[in-house]
Amino acid sequence: MNPRTIDTSYRERRRIVRLLDFLTREQLTRDQMERIGRRLQKAGTRALPPLVRRLWKERDRERLFRYTCMLDFFDVAVWMDQLVTLTLQRRDLADDERVPLLEILQDYGVDVSSPPFARQAGGQGPSVLLDSCLDDETWGMIRFMDRFLDADEPLREQLIKRLGGERERGAAAAAFLRMLAHFEFSEVAGLAVDALGTLRHGCALTVLGELRHLTVEGLEARVERSRRRLGFLGINEPLPLPARLACPERLVAVQARPLDAQGLATLWFSWELSEQRYTGLILQTSEHDGVVQAMANLFESRAEHDDYLDDVNAEEGMFPIDAAYGLRLLRDAVMRSIEHNYYLPPDLYASRHLFGDNDLRPRVYLPSFDPALLSGLTSRLASYLANSETLLDEPFFEGWLLHGPTVYTIAESMGSEGLEGGSPDEQHPFVERFCAEIIEPDRAGIVRRLLLIADFIQQVGCYQALVQRTLAVSLSLAGGPLPLARHPFIRRLALDSLEMARRSLAEGIDPRQQMGEDEGEWE
Repeated sequence: MNPRTIDTSYRERRRIVRLLDFLTREQLTRDQMERIGRRLQKAGTRALPPLVRRLWKERDRERLFRYTCMLDFFDVAVWMDQLVTLTLQRRDLADDERVPLLEILQDYGVDVSSPPFARQAGGQGPSVLLDSCLDDETWGMIRFMDRFLDADEPLREQLIKRLGGERERGAAAAAFLRMLAHFEFSEVAGLAVDALGTLRHGCALTVLGELRHLTVEGLEARVERSRRRLGFLGINEPLPLPARLACPERLVAVQARPLDAQGLATLWFSWELSEQRYTGLILQTSEHDGVVQAMANLFESRAEHDDYLDDVNAEEGMFPIDAAYGLRLLRDAVMRSIEHNYYLPPDLYASRHLFGDNDLRPRVYLPSFDPALLSGLTSRLASYLANSETLLDEPFFEGWLLHGPTVYTIAESMGSEGLEGGSPDEQHPFVERFCAEIIEPDRAGIVRRLLLIADFIQQVGCYQALVQRTLAVSLSLAGGPLPLARHPFIRRLALDSLEMARRSLAEGIDPRQQMGEDEGEWE
């Protein structure tokens, strides 16, 4: 007789149920959904059966959308067949209720415009998608752009023309077309401007009157033509857009975290909307790829906004900055994205109107320094470098550690005891290898990051001496005679990075096994 076993999974199953119950709350931010998804992911495949059961039973479109978002945190091979079966068999759902199921299938490469899905959608796949997005206004704009960026040219044209012919939700359609008019490709921007001239709603006239600083140049004549066409159609009185889609009343906060050693930075903008509501936009930028992530959030009160910003700063450590400086950093990041032919994140497209009349056209940002800061810098270079390793203790250098497979390989060769407490002679071979294989190939990038941090420090109004110390280190790396392995700042950076990697390995964490040996896979 086999001994009876005690089920110890009850607590974990209850935790999964509570997480899924949390998804049914009326007010839920995208950040909260992200956290729930990560926790479900940690629970493993055990979390999938109760999630799929809810997809079989749920009828509310918003809850269906939230549940399908959770599927992204699991291996698609595990749930795809179940979702296909579920979508085909749930004939109890109306067309608009089925949209979240069709959307995620489309995201993973299923052609929902063809049978058997097309029959269920009544042949109106794109229209059903657009209708649901228009109903959701702000979040709908994000969902729309997420799908629009993946659409081919004929489908894009179809969606834009459909917006220009919208009757019931004209205000929302005008806001969507405003977003597309700021798109970086002329074909899309021009079609959006033309479609505003066919939208028989006063909000279209309002949007046309506010279209300035478009990314695509030379559209002024088409804007004017669309305004005249609206006049011919009898649309002569502009109407204000709904509060959620209109320009905000005022800017509340602009904050940023300077570049880290990998060339990543963070930007935060938040605004006060009408009715005491607030919205925020957090962006992660890369010196190479531009804007790599963006997340918009809505807040029901100033207290909720402040609490969320405090949570962000607990991880990011941002500093308040001048709005004009923040916009210059954003325009530079947009420029880098466009240079690499990368689309911007959907949340940024959908948030363009929040910046009002500010110019967000892509433009390279080059820092400048007062001649007084640079005067005598070369003659005092040795004194600035003497204790330059202490720069890494400054809050502007928080998180300045280098990562990557090579760092872990060198750390592995140090042994389990590491280099702490070792003599400089014992440490030198590892530091020298670190400099040869990691610092030297990226020397120009480190020089540039240090210059941008020096600029950041002066922009936030910090001590002039700290700006000069940072400039001195940058200058010394650009062409100084001091060997990299003997440079106090670089030596400290190398030792800190190697020790971090060694401790990770000692705890059984080796990112090389998960990420592969390709340096390009590392951020």
